[in-house]
Amino acid sequence: MNRSNRLLAALFAPERPAAPASPGRVASACCDCPRGALAGRLGRAGWVLLLLLAAPMPSVLPAEPTTAPLALERESMATFLYNFTVFVGWPASAFAGPEAPFVLGVLGQDPLGEVLDTALRGKTYAGRSIRVVRFPTGAKPAGCHLLFISRSEEPRLQAILHDLQGQKTLTVSDLERFAQRGGMIAVTKPQKRVQLAINLDRTRGAALTPSARFLSLKNVHIVAEDAQ
Repeated sequence: MNRSNRLLAALFAPERPAAPASPGRVASACCDCPRGALAGRLGRAGWVLLLLLAAPMPSVLPAEPTTAPLALERESMATFLYNFTVFVGWPASAFAGPEAPFVLGVLGQDPLGEVLDTALRGKTYAGRSIRVVRFPTGAKPAGCHLLFISRSEEPRLQAILHDLQGQKTLTVSDLERFAQRGGMIAVTKPQKRVQLAINLDRTRGAALTPSARFLSLKNVHIVAEDAQ
């Protein structure tokens, strides 16, 4: 089982009782907090995201040839996109009906390809199937609950975000200063460590609810939007 699939599997693994601490040993820590305390606060989903945030990840957009590191970075981003469905809540009004699927869109040149389809196969959001829809460069995406905006859409980013106003769509990208420019969640990697920047005003303004445990993670940063 590859690294990203192991991380996803950990999310659904049954709880195991914690082993008693050995006398004289100090428990390992993550994000400057005692592991036991953090585990109780975050749960399994929190640890999956913490593992991803702690791991180096190169830029999502590739060089032309497909390589092993490129495959890993694609798997990592696909795993992040799925985990956003775990850590963010959508209102019932975002769906056409009780059987309507959760729609995850990719806009522009797709850097994830079948890796995303594989990562999401069999996954659900609140009992709803997850459907992947791809929109070509220049398209106006509609009906998405989560939209990954490719770097190919940089020249028209503001027009895309303007068109999405009023929709209950979580926007995600690895574009530079994406959250500060009106997007919702930016995935960045300063000093080769993954960081997430979230624009809470935009996210909550779309009636979406990031969980408190997500916002408490060390590598998640709440940012203000640039002045217009």
